[in-house]
Formats: sequence, C-alpha cells, structure tokens
Amino acid sequence: MISKEQINISNFEEEKYLQIISSEEKKGNVFNNLVEDFFCSEENLVNEICDKLENGNKYKKWLRVLGYFIGALVVCGTHILLDALFSESIDFSGALISAIIYTIIIIWMNKKYTNNKD
Repeated sequence: MISKEQINISNFEEEKYLQIISSEEKKGNVFNNLVEDFFCSEENLVNEICDKLENGNKYKKWLRVLGYFIGALVVCGTHILLDALFSESIDFSGALISAIIYTIIIIWMNKKYTNNKD
C-alpha cells in the first residue's frame, strides 16, 4: 500500500498505517512479529532435534544451554573483534559483560515468547 501510494519519509503518516494494520488484525489478518517468530522457530528447531534423538526430551535443556553458550561466545567474540579493529586496547571485561547481558535477555525473551518452563 505504501509503495503504491509512492510515500516517502517526508510525507509518511505512521499513525494512518498503524490504524490500518490494527483494523486488518481485527479482521483476522496477521502481521509479522519478528521477535516471536525468531523464538518460535528456535523452539521448533530444538523440538525437531529432540524428536529425532532417542529419549530426546531429556536433551532439551542441554540444547538450549548450548545455544545460549554459542550465542554468548559470538557476542563476546564480536565485542573483542570490534575493539581490536577500532580501539587501541581490547576490553575483555566489557566483552564478558556484553555476553552475560545478551544471555540474560535471550533467556528472558525465550521464556516470554515460547512459554518455556525449562
């Protein structure tokens, strides 16, 4: 609709489109919720892996912990890499704090969006 109306940033009326989205959702149409979609797809992946494993349900917690750990390593590594590229020194404690904050947020969001009790 926006592209058909040739809207640009100077004449964009966000409230108009938010109202259109709201009325469409009341009719039953669904718009993307990227955060929820991400965590639901992660949950589906964990469930699919566990379904393929013998006694897979007992591995669910460990798969999630492994996912959190890998994510924290990526955040920590990215922080260190950016420090190495753009700073004179590497802030290892800042990288560790970034990884911890990332992990806490991901665990909280995972529980919020998947109703995960694990």
